[in-house]
Amino acid sequence: MTLSDTIREIRLSKGLSQKQVSNGFLSQGNYSKFENETIEINASTFIGILNNLNIELEEFLYNKDGYRYSDKERIFRDFFRVPVNSQALLENLVLKCEIYLETNADSLVSLIKKISLFLIESIKNSDI
Repeated sequence: MTLSDTIREIRLSKGLSQKQVSNGFLSQGNYSKFENETIEINASTFIGILNNLNIELEEFLYNKDGYRYSDKERIFRDFFRVPVNSQALLENLVLKCEIYLETNADSLVSLIKKISLFLIESIKNSDI
C-alpha cells in the first residue's frame, strides 16, 4: 500500500475530511492531489498530516505494512522488550538476528546481535 493510500484509509476510518487533515499544511486541493498521487509532499508536511490524523509514525508504518511489522522492526521491538537477564529470550533474539543477517547486511541488527551475545555471556558469568 502506498503512503497516500494508507493516509486516505486512516482518514476515512476516522471520519475526517480532506480539509480537516490538511489544515495548516496544505490546501484541500493539494491534499487531494497528494491522495491521488499526482503530487509529492515534503517530510514536515507529512508529519503535520499525521499529527492532524492523531497518529504516530510507528502506527502509520504498521498500518502501511498491512498491520504487521517487518522482520527488522520485530527485531528492534524484541530487543527493547527483552529483559536483560533472560538468557532464553536473548538467545532467541540472536537467532532472529542471524536469520535476518543471512539475507540482509544491516549494521544495527548486527549490533543488536553483538549486544545480545554480550548479555548472554554476562548472564553465564553471573555478572547480571
